[in-house]
Amino acid sequence: MRFILLIQQLFLLVIAAQIHNQIAPRGFKFVGKKKGAVGGCEAEDVAIILKELEIAQEAAEFAAEHFTEYPYFRAFQAPEHPFFKGKKLERAAKQLFTRTAKILDGFHKDDKFRIECRSMLCLVAGGDSAALVWERRKSSRFGPNVPVMAFCRDFFETPQDATAFASTEGRLRQFREVLDKNPKDIDTGSTIVNMRSVGNMRSQIILHELTHTSYVAKPVIELLNRKAETELK
Repeated sequence: MRFILLIQQLFLLVIAAQIHNQIAPRGFKFVGKKKGAVGGCEAEDVAIILKELEIAQEAAEFAAEHFTEYPYFRAFQAPEHPFFKGKKLERAAKQLFTRTAKILDGFHKDDKFRIECRSMLCLVAGGDSAALVWERRKSSRFGPNVPVMAFCRDFFETPQDATAFASTEGRLRQFREVLDKNPKDIDTGSTIVNMRSVGNMRSQIILHELTHTSYVAKPVIELLNRKAETELK
Protein backbone atom coordinates (compact mmCIF):
# COMPACT_ATOMS: atom_id res chain seq x y z
CA MET A 1 0.00 0.00 0.00
CA ARG A 2 2.83 2.41 0.85
CA PHE A 3 4.46 1.65 -2.48
CA ILE A 4 1.23 2.60 -4.27
CA LEU A 5 1.10 5.86 -2.30
CA LEU A 6 4.69 6.61 -3.32
CA ILE A 7 3.85 6.03 -6.99
CA GLN A 8 0.81 8.28 -6.65
CA GLN A 9 2.97 11.04 -5.16
CA LEU A 10 5.42 10.77 -8.05
CA PHE A 11 2.50 10.90 -10.48
CA LEU A 12 1.30 14.14 -8.88
CA LEU A 13 4.79 15.60 -9.14
CA VAL A 14 4.77 14.98 -12.88
CA ILE A 15 1.45 16.80 -13.21
CA ALA A 16 2.90 19.72 -11.25
CA ALA A 17 5.90 19.84 -13.58
CA GLN A 18 3.63 19.87 -16.64
CA ILE A 19 1.87 23.09 -15.63
CA HIS A 20 5.00 25.14 -16.20
CA ASN A 21 4.47 26.92 -19.53
CA GLN A 22 8.16 27.42 -20.20
CA ILE A 23 11.27 25.64 -19.01
CA ALA A 24 14.45 27.74 -18.95
CA PRO A 25 18.04 26.44 -18.66
CA ARG A 26 18.32 28.04 -15.19
CA GLY A 27 22.09 28.47 -15.36
CA PHE A 28 23.02 25.06 -16.74
CA LYS A 29 25.70 25.15 -19.40
CA PHE A 30 24.91 22.77 -22.25
CA VAL A 31 27.78 21.78 -24.52
CA GLY A 32 26.64 21.93 -28.14
CA LYS A 33 28.03 20.18 -31.16
CA LYS A 34 31.58 21.11 -32.12
CA LYS A 35 33.38 20.20 -35.31
CA GLY A 36 35.70 17.27 -34.74
CA ALA A 37 34.38 16.58 -31.22
CA VAL A 38 32.39 13.58 -30.02
CA GLY A 39 28.75 14.21 -29.12
CA GLY A 40 27.12 17.52 -28.39
CA CYS A 41 23.62 18.50 -27.23
CA GLU A 42 21.01 19.24 -29.90
CA ALA A 43 17.88 21.30 -29.23
CA GLU A 44 15.79 18.13 -28.84
CA ASP A 45 18.27 16.74 -26.30
CA VAL A 46 18.16 19.96 -24.27
CA ALA A 47 14.34 19.88 -24.19
CA ILE A 48 14.33 16.27 -22.94
CA ILE A 49 16.95 16.99 -20.27
CA LEU A 50 15.29 20.17 -19.01
CA LYS A 51 11.94 18.42 -18.59
CA GLU A 52 13.55 15.63 -16.56
CA LEU A 53 15.59 18.12 -14.49
CA GLU A 54 12.35 19.87 -13.58
CA ILE A 55 10.71 16.63 -12.46
CA ALA A 56 13.84 15.52 -10.60
CA GLN A 57 13.89 18.81 -8.69
CA GLU A 58 10.28 18.32 -7.58
CA ALA A 59 11.09 14.76 -6.49
CA ALA A 60 14.19 15.87 -4.55
CA GLU A 61 12.20 18.56 -2.72
CA PHE A 62 9.49 16.03 -1.87
CA ALA A 63 12.08 13.50 -0.69
CA ALA A 64 13.79 16.04 1.56
CA GLU A 65 10.53 16.54 3.41
CA HIS A 66 8.89 13.12 3.36
CA PHE A 67 11.19 10.25 2.39
CA THR A 68 11.73 9.02 5.98
CA GLU A 69 7.98 8.39 6.15
CA TYR A 70 8.37 5.49 3.73
CA PRO A 71 9.84 2.02 4.47
CA TYR A 72 12.68 2.33 1.95
CA PHE A 73 14.73 4.66 4.14
CA ARG A 74 15.15 2.01 6.82
CA ALA A 75 15.26 -0.90 4.39
CA PHE A 76 18.26 0.38 2.44
CA GLN A 77 20.13 2.64 4.87
CA ALA A 78 20.05 0.34 7.92
CA PRO A 79 19.79 3.15 10.49
CA GLU A 80 19.59 0.54 13.27
CA HIS A 81 23.10 -0.68 12.47
CA PRO A 82 25.36 -0.17 15.55
CA PHE A 83 27.57 2.23 13.61
CA PHE A 84 24.69 4.67 13.09
CA LYS A 85 23.74 4.74 16.76
CA GLY A 86 23.57 8.33 17.96
CA LYS A 87 24.27 9.74 14.51
CA LYS A 88 22.04 12.20 12.70
CA LEU A 89 21.38 9.99 9.68
CA GLU A 90 17.95 11.42 8.94
CA ARG A 91 19.27 15.00 9.05
CA ALA A 92 22.18 14.14 6.76
CA ALA A 93 19.84 12.42 4.30
CA LYS A 94 17.50 15.42 4.27
CA GLN A 95 20.45 17.73 3.62
CA LEU A 96 21.53 15.46 0.76
CA PHE A 97 18.17 15.80 -1.00
CA THR A 98 18.00 19.53 -0.24
CA ARG A 99 21.38 20.01 -1.91
CA THR A 100 20.24 17.88 -4.84
CA ALA A 101 17.22 20.14 -5.33
CA LYS A 102 19.47 23.22 -5.26
CA ILE A 103 21.64 21.88 -8.08
CA LEU A 104 18.53 20.96 -10.07
CA ASP A 105 17.29 24.53 -9.65
CA GLY A 106 20.41 25.76 -11.43
CA PHE A 107 22.48 26.42 -8.32
CA HIS A 108 26.09 25.37 -8.11
CA LYS A 109 29.28 26.99 -6.88
CA ASP A 110 30.65 29.39 -9.50
CA ASP A 111 27.64 28.51 -11.70
CA LYS A 112 29.78 26.24 -13.88
CA PHE A 113 27.89 22.95 -13.80
CA ARG A 114 28.22 21.58 -17.32
CA ILE A 115 25.95 19.21 -19.24
CA GLU A 116 27.20 17.11 -22.14
CA CYS A 117 25.41 14.73 -24.50
CA ARG A 118 26.93 11.50 -25.87
CA SER A 119 30.39 12.74 -24.94
CA MET A 120 33.73 10.99 -24.53
CA LEU A 121 32.84 10.40 -20.88
CA CYS A 122 30.11 8.02 -22.06
CA LEU A 123 32.61 6.09 -24.17
CA VAL A 124 34.96 5.78 -21.21
CA ALA A 125 32.14 4.62 -18.90
CA GLY A 126 31.02 1.85 -21.23
CA GLY A 127 28.08 1.08 -23.47
CA ASP A 128 25.40 0.45 -20.82
CA SER A 129 25.49 3.82 -19.04
CA ALA A 130 22.50 6.15 -19.36
CA ALA A 131 24.24 9.06 -17.61
CA LEU A 132 27.16 9.80 -15.33
CA VAL A 133 28.70 12.60 -13.29
CA TRP A 134 32.40 13.39 -13.37
CA GLU A 135 34.36 15.83 -11.24
CA ARG A 136 37.87 16.19 -9.91
CA ARG A 137 37.97 16.02 -6.14
CA LYS A 138 40.65 18.73 -5.99
CA SER A 139 41.70 21.70 -8.09
CA SER A 140 44.75 21.06 -10.22
CA ARG A 141 46.94 22.66 -12.85
CA PHE A 142 44.15 21.83 -15.32
CA GLY A 143 41.92 24.35 -13.58
CA PRO A 144 39.23 24.35 -10.86
CA ASN A 145 36.85 21.50 -10.25
CA VAL A 146 33.95 21.82 -12.71
CA PRO A 147 31.36 19.02 -12.35
CA VAL A 148 30.08 17.53 -15.59
CA MET A 149 26.91 15.52 -16.07
CA ALA A 150 27.08 13.48 -19.27
CA PHE A 151 23.89 12.07 -20.77
CA CYS A 152 24.67 9.03 -22.90
CA ARG A 153 22.94 7.49 -25.91
CA ASP A 154 20.72 5.14 -23.88
CA PHE A 155 19.25 8.09 -21.96
CA PHE A 156 17.63 9.39 -25.15
CA GLU A 157 16.66 6.06 -26.75
CA THR A 158 13.00 5.07 -27.11
CA PRO A 159 12.44 2.19 -24.65
CA GLN A 160 12.09 -1.23 -26.28
CA ASP A 161 10.64 -2.97 -23.23
CA ALA A 162 8.85 -2.18 -19.98
CA THR A 163 12.00 -2.06 -17.84
CA ALA A 164 14.22 0.01 -20.16
CA PHE A 165 15.25 3.61 -19.49
CA ALA A 166 12.21 5.80 -20.15
CA SER A 167 10.84 9.30 -19.76
CA THR A 168 9.28 9.89 -16.36
CA GLU A 169 5.97 10.96 -17.85
CA GLY A 170 5.77 7.88 -20.08
CA ARG A 171 6.66 5.45 -17.31
CA LEU A 172 4.15 6.99 -14.89
CA ARG A 173 1.44 6.69 -17.53
CA GLN A 174 2.24 2.97 -17.65
CA PHE A 175 2.01 2.78 -13.86
CA ARG A 176 -1.34 4.56 -13.90
CA GLU A 177 -2.76 2.11 -16.44
CA VAL A 178 -1.77 -0.84 -14.25
CA LEU A 179 -3.09 0.79 -11.07
CA ASP A 180 -6.40 1.68 -12.72
CA LYS A 181 -6.92 -1.92 -13.83
CA ASN A 182 -6.00 -3.47 -10.50
CA PRO A 183 -5.95 -0.82 -7.74
CA LYS A 184 -6.14 -3.11 -4.70
CA ASP A 185 -3.80 -6.01 -5.36
CA ILE A 186 -0.61 -5.16 -7.25
CA ASP A 187 1.75 -8.08 -7.89
CA THR A 188 5.06 -6.30 -8.47
CA GLY A 189 6.58 -9.53 -9.74
CA SER A 190 4.30 -9.74 -12.77
CA THR A 191 3.68 -6.06 -13.61
CA ILE A 192 5.75 -3.01 -14.47
CA VAL A 193 4.99 -1.46 -11.06
CA ASN A 194 8.27 -2.15 -9.26
CA MET A 195 11.36 -0.33 -8.04
CA ARG A 196 13.45 -1.34 -11.04
CA SER A 197 11.03 0.45 -13.35
CA VAL A 198 11.07 3.48 -11.04
CA GLY A 199 14.87 3.51 -11.00
CA ASN A 200 15.03 3.46 -14.80
CA MET A 201 13.00 6.64 -15.21
CA ARG A 202 15.13 9.47 -16.58
CA SER A 203 14.49 11.77 -13.62
CA GLN A 204 15.54 9.06 -11.18
CA ILE A 205 18.75 8.46 -13.14
CA ILE A 206 19.53 12.16 -12.72
CA LEU A 207 18.85 12.03 -8.97
CA HIS A 208 21.12 9.01 -8.60
CA GLU A 209 23.99 10.53 -10.56
CA LEU A 210 23.90 13.83 -8.65
CA THR A 211 24.54 11.98 -5.40
CA HIS A 212 28.02 11.30 -6.78
CA THR A 213 28.91 15.01 -6.70
CA SER A 214 30.95 16.13 -3.71
CA TYR A 215 28.50 19.00 -3.04
CA VAL A 216 25.47 16.70 -2.72
CA ALA A 217 27.26 13.87 -0.92
CA LYS A 218 29.01 16.08 1.63
CA PRO A 219 26.48 15.64 4.52
CA VAL A 220 26.61 11.84 4.28
CA ILE A 221 30.37 11.72 3.69
CA GLU A 222 30.90 13.77 6.84
CA LEU A 223 28.63 11.38 8.73
CA LEU A 224 30.13 8.22 7.29
CA ASN A 225 33.83 8.92 7.37
CA ARG A 226 36.58 6.60 6.17
CA LYS A 227 36.39 4.62 9.38
CA ALA A 228 32.74 3.93 8.62
CA GLU A 229 33.58 2.61 5.17
CA THR A 230 35.97 0.11 6.75
CA GLU A 231 33.55 -0.98 9.48
CA LEU A 232 30.64 -1.49 7.11
CA LYS A 233 32.53 -3.69 4.63
